[in-house]
Order: sequence, then structure tokens, then C-alpha cells
Amino acid sequence: MAAINIDYFKTARPIASLSYRKLPSSEVVNFSIPLDSESQGDVKISIIQDDHERGLFLNVALRPAYNIELVAFFIEYDGVDISKKRMMANGYQSWSQSKEMDAKDRILNIPAIVARVTHTRLQGDYDIFPHTGECGLIHSSVYTYFREPGSKDITFLGSDSESTGYTYFQGDLKRNKLRIHKECLGKKLDAKDTILLRVFIAHGSDEAVMWDDYMSLFEEFRVYCSSGTGDATTTTTTNTFDPYHATGWTSWYNYYGRVTERDVLDNLNAMKEKGYPIDFFQVDDGYQTAVGDWLSINKKFPSNMKPLTDKIKAAGYKPGLWLAPFAVATNSQLAKDYPEYLVRDNKDELYYAGPNWGGFYALDIYYEGVKIQEGVEVQVSVKDHLKKVFDTVLREWDFSMVKLDFLFATAMVPRRGKSRGEIMWDAIVLLRELVGSDRFILGCGTPLAPVFRRLDYCRIGSDVGPFWDDTTLRLANVRERVATANSLVSTLNRWQLGLRASGSDPDVVILRNTKDNKLTKDERVTLGVLNNVLGSLVFMSDNVSTYGSEEHAAYAAMFPKVAATVQYVREFREGVYVVRFRAGGRDYTIYANLSSDKQTCHLLLPDDEPGTRMYFARPDALYPHDMLLAEMFFQPKAEFKLRPHQTLMFYHVPIHGADGRRPSVTFLGSTGHIVPGTEIANVRVEEKGDKEGIHIQIDWQPKKVGVSTVLMEVVGAEGVVLSEGDVW
Repeated sequence: MAAINIDYFKTARPIASLSYRKLPSSEVVNFSIPLDSESQGDVKISIIQDDHERGLFLNVALRPAYNIELVAFFIEYDGVDISKKRMMANGYQSWSQSKEMDAKDRILNIPAIVARVTHTRLQGDYDIFPHTGECGLIHSSVYTYFREPGSKDITFLGSDSESTGYTYFQGDLKRNKLRIHKECLGKKLDAKDTILLRVFIAHGSDEAVMWDDYMSLFEEFRVYCSSGTGDATTTTTTNTFDPYHATGWTSWYNYYGRVTERDVLDNLNAMKEKGYPIDFFQVDDGYQTAVGDWLSINKKFPSNMKPLTDKIKAAGYKPGLWLAPFAVATNSQLAKDYPEYLVRDNKDELYYAGPNWGGFYALDIYYEGVKIQEGVEVQVSVKDHLKKVFDTVLREWDFSMVKLDFLFATAMVPRRGKSRGEIMWDAIVLLRELVGSDRFILGCGTPLAPVFRRLDYCRIGSDVGPFWDDTTLRLANVRERVATANSLVSTLNRWQLGLRASGSDPDVVILRNTKDNKLTKDERVTLGVLNNVLGSLVFMSDNVSTYGSEEHAAYAAMFPKVAATVQYVREFREGVYVVRFRAGGRDYTIYANLSSDKQTCHLLLPDDEPGTRMYFARPDALYPHDMLLAEMFFQPKAEFKLRPHQTLMFYHVPIHGADGRRPSVTFLGSTGHIVPGTEIANVRVEEKGDKEGIHIQIDWQPKKVGVSTVLMEVVGAEGVVLSEGDVW
């Protein structure tokens, strides 16, 4: 049995399996062949290896002797030692659950009766890649890695060829086999060389380096990483805008499709009155007369959109608008007037893309044609239609950001000689082109690779709900289900994407104490802590004018948005995670219990965390809590307990620097921020002489909102005077 590492892939010779049609015939030809340097036959398959400074590129090229249409392709490695490893199973799109799995796990299909009633399988890849339900047969989209339990070493594999079709990595952990699939159904190849598959492979213990290397393969198009100017680089009246660590309000998770202009304005006024320094203020689904008819505003928004964006900007926020640009409701005017714009199946019937909004179709981004309008032939195209929509939204209505949802819809059917993944790639390229380089894009409901470094932000999990989980859909194996627990699993397991790929959107935090919010206090804290630490863009939907003092304190504790550098995330027990990160030059560890059982845990040993003297933690990190100081501090190796769905964050208190010659000041902890200490910009210490002791001045971060109690340890001074550079 061979260890899985770079040397293995340099020497192993996989089996290639190809299915295709020789055009114009519809007959499918199947063959498998050991893949040496080059296979012979009607379709030549070559494997080419390119060295990387810290890895390897594996290229597979096809050269048919005649024009063909691909049906399926994969290469298989046998005898690779993966049976005892954990494999990352990255989901198909933003909402699809993603997590590490092992030989005891399985990826189940949605039962047929559930699929018929709910149509939930349309949102995933259940019809694209087989969900066998077999133990240890794990598949992952775009990228994967293998990890030995208890080891820091991983073997990483990531596709650099998503423009030719979706790539799937399938590990058969029971049989020690690895397949790399190219989902290429419908892709036509001419009689020339085509690189169909290109995979980056790396091995080592420094995950950050591997992910940086992988993401560097994708060209950079994000607004905040470019040299462009315009609306994206402006500041708000609520202090300088940091697009890497942003916050916002969205109407969806409180008002859903019922939202009105009055709701939006009430929340805008409340947010401004309470002084919360958010960045984006987004109107979600519910303003349009029908999905697809984006420029037709319904009666709930009587002032139309431009006056609304003016008011949002006047309040100091960046206005955002939700659209599902490739979705067209069956009852929309667009579907009625332009049926030729819509995707059709292989029977030339309109393709039903999903049940939302009473059912919807999908736009065919490639359509161009002639239409008779008022007796005159007019050239029309879907691209021109979308250009008009975005020009109106961004240039006339003056929105700064668009949240683009249900993007997977346009690529559900292979067509025009292109695979699904190829269509998805073209669709995201088109969106960036139409939106331009001076407006932000938040992608949602999208396969991930096409948006890497092309869209500014991207959802990394399912929708959050005002409840922990949906038991019915969980038992039905719906990986895209709306549920807080489901969302958090993907947020924890896609932590590496962060700002490397697109700014991660882990979805909203929910704090409101209302009847519709079934989340317990522990669950609200867990959602708030994990989303703020692991997310780049964090939204909420509550009306802050309804908050009591406890909710205000909890929301205030999220400002300023923490800028965390995550070092690792591990599921060390089923449903129990440890997150290690740095922020503001300090070290922190999170323990999150997503399981339904009480958990007993132990803090890291001194040898594991050199320089850590003790730990500081607050049981309710978001909420005011009266407690003894002794209950806030924990010694290394200390035992602590987690309630079901509870999260604790520990600040690593360093060893003080007292040397007996001059005073030493050590930050021990604080109660004013979700991540203790990140509300502090600077601590200045000035020695005043033996009688006066020292003066300590604390300068706050510009976006600090809450009230802080700061704990400091002073060693070697007879007197201490505290002052502050801002209101304390």
C-alpha cells in the first residue's frame, strides 16, 4: 500500500476511463486503459506532470481523431493508503454541506418520494454525481484533502480546470482507491489536444501555504483587490470601510418576501439612530413584481429604488440589492414575453429549475436571436437583457453591491457543446463583466470554483434559520437545507477559503428575542462567535429598535468586526470543533459544541501553547454576565464542560514580561467585545517616577460600540493611573 503524497502521484500510473459519442452518431463508446505517458487509439489520452515549487501539477489531455461529444471521464488510482484518513467532502455549491468524513461516513441520496414532493434535489448535484450511500465512498467537488487523525499533515488536491467542467474527487476509503472525475457530459471536442483535467497536488503541515498556492492559480478580479476606484473604495460616515472585514443588514431573515419600503426605512432609521457602524444595507427578495422582472417594482415600494438608495447612502451605508439573475419565475412577464430566453431540456421543453416562487425556469446566457416587435425585426440576446438590468440597478438606481442568488440555475443542463461546469464558468465571467470593477458582488447558490477571486464575496454555507435544525430535511439527506446547524458545519469546514478565494459570507447572526426565533441563547452565541471569526462579511436582519438592553449589548459586542487570522479548525470529536486563530497580535482558541450532548473538554497543555500562562473566557461571550473574576480564568490542562450547542472562546494570557527593573503591564481580558481585546487599538504605558507609578492609556478602535471592562495586570509599579483616548 502506497502512502498518499506527491511522490506517489509522480510514480503511480492510473487507469483512464472514457465514455464518448463519435459525432454525428449517438452511440456511446466506452473504454478503459492504463495511463502511461500516452495512450493510443481513436482518442489519445496523455498524462503530463509539471513541477511546482511546493507541489505538483497533474495534467490529462485528450486528442480525438475526430469530433466527439464527451459523456464521462475519470482516472483511478488503486492501492493508495487512504483507509484510515479523513477526507474533505466539499459540497457542490454554496449551500451544500461540506465537512471532513472517514470510512464510517457515507453520502446519502434524497429519497425519491421526498425529491418528488419538495424538488430539493434540484438545488444540489444529486443528478450530476452519484450519491451511493455506501460507507467510505466519499466525493468532493473542486478540491479535497486527506488528513491522518491526530496529524497536522495533509495531502491536498485542487482542480485548476473548472472552465472545462466540474471536477470531483472520489475516495473509496474501504478499498483504498481514488478517482478524479471530470463531469463533462455534453462537452464537444475537436480533433486537437485539449487539457481536460488539471490538478494541483501538495503535501505538508502548513495548510495556509497550500491554500495560498492553490488560490494563486485563479486570476484576481475582486474589486477590493484591484487598483480600480469608484464607489467600492469610498468611506462611509461611520468610519473607514474595510471590505475585508465588513458587516451589514439584510431584510431577508426577518421580513422575507413580505418586506416593504416602510420596513426598510424603519430599520435604516433604527440602525442609524442606535449608531451601529455597519457597512452594507441590503434590500432582499420582495421588492420586484416577479422573479425575473427585476425592473418592475411592486406596490410595496411606492417610491421606487433611487430615492431608497439615496437615503441609505445619506445614512452612511452602502446600498445593496438582491437578484437571482438567472432565475425566471413561471408567472413572470419575462417568461411570457421571451420564452426563447429560457433553458430547454433535451426534449426541447422548458427546464423546470426549482419550486421557489411557485416554480421557476432558468435563463440561457448564450441565447441570441431575432424577435418581431411591433412589426419590426429586432436583434435580442440574454446578455443584452442582463446588461440592461445591471445598468439600471447599478448606474441609475446607484446600488453599490448586488447579491446574486440561485446562480446554479443556468448551468443545470449541458448544451451548445458545453458541459455544466463550463457553462457555470462562463456565467460567472459574464456577471463580473456586466457588473463592472467598481461595484461589489456577493455570490450565493453557486458552485464555488468559478467565483474564486472573481466575485468579491461568496456564501460558504446554507441559509441560516431562526431554529437549530430541520429534522425532517436532515433525515431526508438534504445537504442544502435551511438550518443554523447545517450552515455552521460548512462555515467551520470551509474556513480555509476566507479572503483567499472570495470574502466568506457565513450568513447572518440572529439575536432578536421574538417568538419566531427559536434559537437558544447558547445557539445565538455559537452563531455569532463562529460567523464573526470565520466570516469576512457578516449580516444581520433584526430590527434593532426592538432590542432590549441585553440584545443591544450582544450586538454591540460585534463591533468592530474582528479581523481574524485562522490557523486551523479541527473536529476532534463528532460535532465538537476547536478553532485556533490570532487577532490584534493575540492568540485565541474556540471550542464549539454542535452536538446535542454535553461535552467534557480540556484546555491545551503548556507544551502545546508555549508562552501561554492561563486562559480567559466568558461563558456568554455576547451577553452581559455578572460573575466572579475567578470564574473567568482557566489554567492550562483545565477541564471545562460545554452544553449542547454551546461555544466558549479562550484568550491566551501571555507570560508577563516583568524583569524586576521596570513595570510590566499585561492585558488579561475584557468584557466589551466578542473577541476580548480586539476593541482596543492601543495600550500606552508611561512611567511617571517612583511616586506617581505608571500611567496607562487605552485607545479604542474607531468602530467600538459597546461598554468594556478591561482587566490588566501590572507588575512592579507602586501606583497606576488609567485614562482613555475615547469614551470608556
